[in-house]
Amino acid sequence: MHTDSRILRPASGIALTLAMWLLGAVAMVSLVWLQGWLPLAAFAPIIVAACYWVWLLFWYPRIVIEPGGVEVRNPFRTFHVSWPAITAVDTRWTLTLRAGKRRIDAWSAPASGRYAGGVRAAEVRGVPVERRDGGVVVARPSDLPSTSSGLASLVIRRTWESIREQGWLDSGAVEGTGVRVRTPAWPLAVAIALPLVALITALSIQ
Repeated sequence: MHTDSRILRPASGIALTLAMWLLGAVAMVSLVWLQGWLPLAAFAPIIVAACYWVWLLFWYPRIVIEPGGVEVRNPFRTFHVSWPAITAVDTRWTLTLRAGKRRIDAWSAPASGRYAGGVRAAEVRGVPVERRDGGVVVARPSDLPSTSSGLASLVIRRTWESIREQGWLDSGAVEGTGVRVRTPAWPLAVAIALPLVALITALSIQ
């Protein structure tokens, strides 16, 4: 049985966050260098709020493949879907786990485009495909391992199928039959508080 956890998040989100933090730091240093400390006091909360929002939307979300199931962390809600509860994995709009009638969308794995034509079979091994007249393999770009949604769906499908084939779903070795939802208060609280602090600070200095 799989015992290691695997964290999946797009590298582009990390790069964007780091770039925003660097830009924010340069902006604050430039303010102090050119205009002194008073303008920094007015604009620093705004810069910090912008950096936090970028982190919350693009770095914080992730998908965690665990022995007991899949954790989908979105900006303001976290879902834990046990392996026995998963009934389907889709990537039409974003990586989507289905557990019965419930649908869990992953913020960190958006889909890209609709279809990619003329893809060789070797490039889509293990990926859901369609075959058109002439034997041409047609796959969604969102299902290809080179995309965030495709990589996550491929890892989840392979793990789920491995667990099922070895009989762990029916044997009770993997516990849980549903979806647990957590709504941490701090991401939303900080996201609201930072812009308010920035606004109050800017108004008080003027």
